[in-house]
Amino acid sequence: MLGSPTEGMKRYLDVCCLNRPFDDQVQDRIRMETEAIATVLGHFDSKEWKWIGSEVIHVEINRMTDLERRIKVEKLASGMSQMVFLTEEHQKRAEELVTLGFKLTDALHVACAESEGACFLDNRRSACENSSQIQGNVKGPCCQSFALDRRSVWNMKTQTMTQEEVRSRGITVFRRELGAVGMLRFLRQFDRGKGDYTKERHRWLDRLTIDDIFNDVRVLRRNRS
Repeated sequence: MLGSPTEGMKRYLDVCCLNRPFDDQVQDRIRMETEAIATVLGHFDSKEWKWIGSEVIHVEINRMTDLERRIKVEKLASGMSQMVFLTEEHQKRAEELVTLGFKLTDALHVACAESEGACFLDNRRSACENSSQIQGNVKGPCCQSFALDRRSVWNMKTQTMTQEEVRSRGITVFRRELGAVGMLRFLRQFDRGKGDYTKERHRWLDRLTIDDIFNDVRVLRRNRS
C-alpha cells in the first residue's frame, strides 16, 4: 500500500525501481513490481507526488553496462523534479548505514532521500529489512516533459544519425508525448525486457569506493557546467 496521494508528498525512486520496467516481465514478481512502479510514475506525471532524485542516481545509471537499457532509464529518470547534490554530510550518513548492513551505493541513495524528508521507494528486501535504521519511510516495491522543440526532432537528418541516436531520440519523443506511464506501455509492446537489474547491479557497483562515486559526481558536474 503506497498511501493516498497528497499534494507535495516526496518520493525517491532508486535505480532498481527505474530499471524494473525493463527487466524480464515473464517473472511474476517483476511484472507486479513494474505495475506498482508505473502507478508511482503516474502520480509524478499528475504532479500529485514530487519526484526527488540525486546525483547518485545519475552516477549509477552512467555505470550501467547495457547501453540500450541505459538510454531508456536515462529518459525515464529525466522527469525528476528535484535534484539532491551529494555532500560530505551524505557521505557521513552513508558510512553509518554501511555499518548497519547497507551496500555503499544503496546507503548513499537512502542518505539523499533522508536529507529531503522523502519516502524511499525500493524493490529490494534488504532495504525494507533495514528500514528501522532509516530516518523516514521505506516502501517496497514500489517522470516531467522535455523542453524540446518538436520541430527540432522531426527536422533532423535522421539518415546521418547512428542507431543509438535514433533510439535515444525516439524514446525522447515517446517520453514527451505519452508521459512516463505511456512510454513504458508502448515500449513493452515490442520488448518484454530481460534480466533482473536488482540482482545484476552488484557485479559492478559493489566494487565502487566512496572516492569512485565522488569522482563520478565531479565529472557529472563538469559536464553540466
